[in-house]
Amino acid sequence: STFSGDPLQFVKWKRTFEGLIGQKRIGACDKLALLERYTAGEAAECIEGMLYRSDEEAYHDAWKLLNERFGHPSIVLNAFRRKLATWPKIGPREYLALRKFSDFLIAIDNAMMHIPGLQILNDEEENKKLLQKLPDWLITKWGGVVADRDSKNLSYPSFHQFSDFMSTQA
Repeated sequence: STFSGDPLQFVKWKRTFEGLIGQKRIGACDKLALLERYTAGEAAECIEGMLYRSDEEAYHDAWKLLNERFGHPSIVLNAFRRKLATWPKIGPREYLALRKFSDFLIAIDNAMMHIPGLQILNDEEENKKLLQKLPDWLITKWGGVVADRDSKNLSYPSFHQFSDFMSTQA
């Protein structure tokens, strides 16, 4: 696939590119040409200067720049948080939208071990922001989970537990 600059797609694209192209015994000039071919938009613009060179160092410099611009944990963290913040409210009968939201939460849950800043989503106040995206019936069900934990003197559920709950409900 072609990468155009979405930090949420960068890791997947990078892994694919490196698996198919980066590890092959291909000359630096050809690797740069392939990197140019499989980038677009902002991503292509940021490495454009490297394409005037044809050495292995240029290829590594291009990757260094891509990693800094699109793969840095703080960039990815902000992209996840921005997408969560702008997620539209899910209506009471929008099961496909609920499933899509659940899938995104699972992606965040999986990214948490690699992006420590996402741990902020374990906070109760952050969870309440996510609840605003849900239909009332689901907020009520989640409230039951929280109340049950509270009655057992357990801490507020983690983001992982919320993600699992959402997956089950979706």
